[in-house]
Amino acid sequence: MAASRVDSELIIKTSNDENSIFDNNLRRNIAKAILGEATLRGSAIAQVTLADTLVEDYFILDDLSYTLKDDLLNKAAVLFTLASQQGYRPASGSLERLARLLFSKHLEESNVSDSHEDIERTFWKSSIMQIIQTSSPGHVFD
Repeated sequence: MAASRVDSELIIKTSNDENSIFDNNLRRNIAKAILGEATLRGSAIAQVTLADTLVEDYFILDDLSYTLKDDLLNKAAVLFTLASQQGYRPASGSLERLARLLFSKHLEESNVSDSHEDIERTFWKSSIMQIIQTSSPGHVFD
């Protein structure tokens, strides 16, 4: 009982401290490490939670290179797909949202002179969409 009181006092003190941003990043990284371990053990809930965190990182981490930001989305797609293949229903909705996000991103990066059909074809042939489509063969996102 004494240890938990000390821990909670430490958390309260550090959350009010000037270094709370650093502490929050540390806590977030520790949480991701724990989720990473649970994903390796096959927990669909952990896989979706970690994937959501990676998508969130894609939007909030401005200092990452284009390649590293894309890697975050690729990893998220793999984790959502793994959870979906295990029958975890929320993962399917997450995959659809990720596909929509990726299509919007793909449209922004496409040449203006490309036809809509060419843009769609290259999008569906992309490696990340190949990963997403393995979650539910024959499933077409509306």
